[in-house]
Amino acid sequence: MIAAQSQVGSAGWLTTRPIAHRGLHGSDAPENTLPAFEAAARAAYPIELDVHMLSDGTVVVFHDDDLLRAARLRRTLAEETTLSIRDHKLFGTSHGIPTLSEVLEQVAGRVPILVEIKSRHGQQGVEQAVYQQLMRYHGEVAVQSFNPFAVAWFADNAPHITRGQLAGPLDDDKALTSFQRFATRSLLSALWSRTHFINYDLRGLPDAWVQNVARAARLPLLCWTVRTPPDKIKADQLGANYVFDQLRP
Repeated sequence: MIAAQSQVGSAGWLTTRPIAHRGLHGSDAPENTLPAFEAAARAAYPIELDVHMLSDGTVVVFHDDDLLRAARLRRTLAEETTLSIRDHKLFGTSHGIPTLSEVLEQVAGRVPILVEIKSRHGQQGVEQAVYQQLMRYHGEVAVQSFNPFAVAWFADNAPHITRGQLAGPLDDDKALTSFQRFATRSLLSALWSRTHFINYDLRGLPDAWVQNVARAARLPLLCWTVRTPPDKIKADQLGANYVFDQLRP
């Protein structure tokens, strides 16, 4: 069985309220920044965000493994510390990379937060560092990851936190091995993670296997990322809640 018991019932927003991808962002409020999260909170949208752990243990909210796309710098996050990360401004604005602690303080329970855990190869302790932040937070949260072992860490150490397995074909992720791609596409990864819900790439749906696995395991099926009106129609036809970007539901 993939999951011992789904507890999404205690986090009903995951299946009923469209979730703002990296906040409600735009040219003056870049993705994964405090202004984007403030905009989402004011519009009453749950927030999806990405977290990495720096070499000194600080958890920051940022999507990529490096700074090239967001800050036009040829530096990886592995080279950054709490002090150095403050120097970088994102997408030509004055806004920088926030810590998870700063984001939690700003949102302050106004809307739910879905935390995607990014774990670089060989890095240890990310899950524990994220949990230390979440255990002090008074608000609705859930975690998710493509890494089934990160999700399983929460099953073992913080089973009260709702956890999700991210999945999809991932055809454009050249860093994955053939087996990793198969495991993610087929939901084999969910066997390890003991997930409460599945969040699947909308581009890979509908998929009879994926939908039958989710149904058999009684796991809610969410999808990412709705960016266009046709995407929204597709998600609605699937009966799935979704993470959205570039439009308002």
